Amino acid sequence: MSTQPNPEQAAPAEEPKKSRKGLFLVLAAVAFLVVGGGGAGAFFLMRSSEASTESQEATTAQAEERLVSLETFVVNLADPGGNRYLKATIRAVTRNPGLEERIVNDDILRSRIRNKVLTILSSKTYDSIGTPVGKEALRRELIREVNKLLGNEDVEDILFVEFIVQ
Repeated sequence: MSTQPNPEQAAPAEEPKKSRKGLFLVLAAVAFLVVGGGGAGAFFLMRSSEASTESQEATTAQAEERLVSLETFVVNLADPGGNRYLKATIRAVTRNPGLEERIVNDDILRSRIRNKVLTILSSKTYDSIGTPVGKEALRRELIREVNKLLGNEDVEDILFVEFIVQ
């Protein structure tokens, strides 16, 4: 027998050591993606929920106020000589979603409102409505009188879209 070791029986050859550096880099990249992806996802979810909340609030605010057209009125002013005219296009602001439908569909109510507005406008003189203070007083009077006809406080404001005195 020989004293030389049999290559098959010899100690297993040493395997080259595998670098743990590559494994560490892969695990670090996966951890970064998980944490970064979670953070980005949370950011976008929070941002989209804030945007949807803001859009819902804007929609609610828009839905609350409505404009109801009271049409255009042309009247003679109550000035001596009767040679002055007022042309006014008026809108009513309301939070009642059914008010516009009620005014549009109820001919009697619409006619009563027009009659009241015409009566008020034609009773004014140029001196009483020719100033900002006079227009504001007219606006408040119209709000009060239209609300009396409606039987409640549905009209919150009257807007003059057009106001021409000749």
